[in-house]
Formats: sequence, C-alpha cells, structure tokens
Amino acid sequence: MRIKATTVYAVRILGFMMRRPGVTTVSELVRGVGITHQYCIKILNELRHAGLVVSEQGCKGGFRLAAEDGIITLYDVVALFEPEKQSEKGWKAAEGDLFHSHLLKIWEESVERLKGLKLKEIYAGCSAEKTL
Repeated sequence: MRIKATTVYAVRILGFMMRRPGVTTVSELVRGVGITHQYCIKILNELRHAGLVVSEQGCKGGFRLAAEDGIITLYDVVALFEPEKQSEKGWKAAEGDLFHSHLLKIWEESVERLKGLKLKEIYAGCSAEKTL
C-alpha cells in the first residue's frame, strides 16, 4: 500500500505538536517538519476541519491538539488523507474467489492494527525535533 506524502506529513505535524505543550505556531511546524508554509497550512486546515487540531487566533496564536493527544490513532490520519483506501470496493470477493478473500482479510486486519496505533505511543520518548 502506497501512502501519500500529505498523510506522512500530517502524522509528523501531529507528532511534533504532541511533543510541545500548548499552542504551536505554523513557523515552528514548518521548521520542525521540513515543509513549506503553504503546504503546512493546507494540512493544518484539513486536520482542523476533521476536529483533530484547533486554531488559536491572536498574536500568540497557532494550532493545538483538539483532544487529549493519546486518543489520535494512525487510522484517524489515514482515514482523513487516504479516503480511497478506506473503501472496501474492489476488496469484495466473489463466491469461491480465494485470492480476493485473502486480500479482504489482510485489509480488515490492517484497519484494526491502524486503529490500535496511537500517535502518542509512536512518538513516546521522542523530542519535538525528532518527529521525522
């Protein structure tokens, strides 16, 4: 399965924010994650619309995690940025089709594993500068 760069950067942005308490500025994210300002804003807006981050306005504004960081899973990010991978279209097996039956089983197991991987656990013990 191929994952989009946007998905990877979204995970890195969230991982960076988890390592820094409070509000994180876009400039800090750009430097910490290594992406352009415009690309960072695009990803943050999608994360904000999904309810994973909150925008804080004002001179000390930026973005913060919307909820306790321990509840965001890898599945949450993949489902947001890879919606075509969430569809079971094409995975449905015709009766007696062993190949597609096995692919569907692998897909279902993968979804369960992604749901069990919390970003907090992935980045545990990692400083904000080491989220890459």
